[in-house]
Amino acid sequence: AESLGAMVQALGGERKAAIGRELTKTFEEIRTGTLRALADHYAAADTPKGEIVVCIGPAEAKADEPEDIDRLLLSLAAEMPASKAAAEAAKMTGGQKQALYRRLLELRESGDG
Repeated sequence: AESLGAMVQALGGERKAAIGRELTKTFEEIRTGTLRALADHYAAADTPKGEIVVCIGPAEAKADEPEDIDRLLLSLAAEMPASKAAAEAAKMTGGQKQALYRRLLELRESGDG
């Protein structure tokens, strides 16, 4: 429970996780949920015995900030043609190539690029 509490503090309570205990044995137990829910469960329960495995899921992907995308576009455009810069930025961000190309042209027209 103490380790799970530390994980909640470090990684956030909403991170998905799974805890396996006594895997491949008679009293195998697997619990899934958020780190906070698992920490609360094990804080209220008796100390589990046996081998324990904790698997923590990845952090939620955060949306790129528009300013970050603008910097990326301008950086790429300094090294390659605008259409290629937009295509590379689309691959890196998951954005649409045409929208990124239009944004790059806007940045250049406004004097930012």
